Amino acid sequence: MVQNFGATLKEMPGRIRYIRLCPVEDGVGWHIVFETPQGLMTLILVPGKRCRSCRPHRPRMEPLARPVRGGYYAVVTLRCRGIGRSTK
Repeated sequence: MVQNFGATLKEMPGRIRYIRLCPVEDGVGWHIVFETPQGLMTLILVPGKRCRSCRPHRPRMEPLARPVRGGYYAVVTLRCRGIGRSTK
């Protein structure tokens, strides 16, 4: 799924806890939650859109968004948990 979107997942960050199509912006995107050794990590794949801004909904959340061929992806973790190791 990630490769078809234009991204690369270097390795599975943990066990998949949740995967669903969810409403994002003006459409739907994949919402995937992983259980990692550092805690929960959310990956959101947003097709056909550009990332406008990356602001967390909660103060302790750490977002990272990057454009890819098919739109953009966003990774959200709790602050100080470390993101970016599993995505390219």
